Amino acid sequence: MSGNADTIDRVVAYLQKREGIDKTLKLIRYTSRLVAAVSPKDSERQKTFATFEKSVGVSRKAYRVGKFLQGFNALRKSSTTGFPAVLELVASGGDGLYYFLDQFVWLIKAGAIKTDKDGETELGLFAAWAELSGYVCSIWLSIIKLRELRVQELILLGQLTKDTQVPSPSLVADSVTAPSNGNIVPKPEVPAVSLSADATPWTAPVTTEEDSTTSTKKTSKSKAQAAAAAANEAQAASAASKLQAVQSPNAVLLKLRGVQSAQRVRIAAIAADLSDSLLALNDIRGGKDRILGNPAFLAAAGLFSGCISAHKNWYAK
Repeated sequence: MSGNADTIDRVVAYLQKREGIDKTLKLIRYTSRLVAAVSPKDSERQKTFATFEKSVGVSRKAYRVGKFLQGFNALRKSSTTGFPAVLELVASGGDGLYYFLDQFVWLIKAGAIKTDKDGETELGLFAAWAELSGYVCSIWLSIIKLRELRVQELILLGQLTKDTQVPSPSLVADSVTAPSNGNIVPKPEVPAVSLSADATPWTAPVTTEEDSTTSTKKTSKSKAQAAAAAANEAQAASAASKLQAVQSPNAVLLKLRGVQSAQRVRIAAIAADLSDSLLALNDIRGGKDRILGNPAFLAAAGLFSGCISAHKNWYAK
């Protein structure tokens, strides 16, 4: 029961989002379109699913009212620089312009705006060009980021195969000292004192009250130095522990899995954008191409893109 309850909770949360409903309608639309494409021409099933597909398509446009603001908001918060910033500008701008024009296409189809067939066709053509430009730049940007992720993956793989040597706390403590300002400096070497046979024999000095006070001060100073040395050794042990944590194979492996997961997401995004760009290109061409204008091919491309988008939004937090 708990597993079913968890699934139901996720479905409810998925359908509460605009993207969840949009991608669900996309799956329904292109599934209906595929059934209509493979059905016998002029059959009752073909007519039924073709009519249903057009109705769902109009419904999707209604759910995307105001969605163009997402693209412009992404540009407003973007911190990308250089050539990728230009690609992001065209990708998000083209996507936002498409959704903006698509609102008027929906109003025309719903009968709220009266226009002739040519006006609706021209408006849809402009929207298709904006959509296609957004997909092209989005694919280009994803390829650049995919190459960056590949470089990170190679670096992490090199760290896994490299035999890292971590110094022991005692060696670190013996080689460095930590003064009060926190900067680590090398411990100064103490010169050795050599004794020769001609050295003057030692004679016990006469202890005075002043010498006794000096001896007490030296003892206190020695205790302070011992405490400081213990603190330095503790700091050195902590530094060695942090170094070992950074070079831990488990930490590197965890980061490597994250990079590989990001690569799979990018590859899926490229595949979805390619499929959607074929649909936009067919709208620009007016369905005149023999292969690109094939109804079954277009329905399969849209269904493939819809599955990727639905999977992405299902696991989105």
